[in-house]
Amino acid sequence: MRFSRLSSAGLVLFLVAPPASAAGEAWDQARATALAEQLEEAVDRFEAALEKEPAQTAAQGTPESAERLREQAGRLQNASQALAGQLGEGEGRSGTRGLYQNVSQLAADSAESARNQMLSQPVSREWERVAEMLRKLAPYYEGDDPPPAERLEPTP
Repeated sequence: MRFSRLSSAGLVLFLVAPPASAAGEAWDQARATALAEQLEEAVDRFEAALEKEPAQTAAQGTPESAERLREQAGRLQNASQALAGQLGEGEGRSGTRGLYQNVSQLAADSAESARNQMLSQPVSREWERVAEMLRKLAPYYEGDDPPPAERLEPTP
């Protein structure tokens, strides 16, 4: 089985990519909803990939760090599901901003847990998809007042 070392630089690249434009994206309910649904699906696949493989092959690290990553993935799954659900019910940007920020923070926490582990290629690929969806959704929420990049950056 091949493993991929997720470096802090790689995680930062996935999570802190700048918004599409300096002013962010104009709110588009349908597009934001579609992206949130894709994010939810990506998180589901990431969590499933972690659960599918034994802890010793899904993530090489201490048993505690592997368990912490699994727990964070579960919280990220619940939060992304809530975000997609609220958007799907017609709740707009201001009503879902807190949910989006929670998803972003949980993703940063997961990145921190994964930073020093060796993730299997399947798990790493699924994480990359989660990060890609977060990058696409970010301009809809962070265009007006972007949060500090440190929030998403793994601690060295």
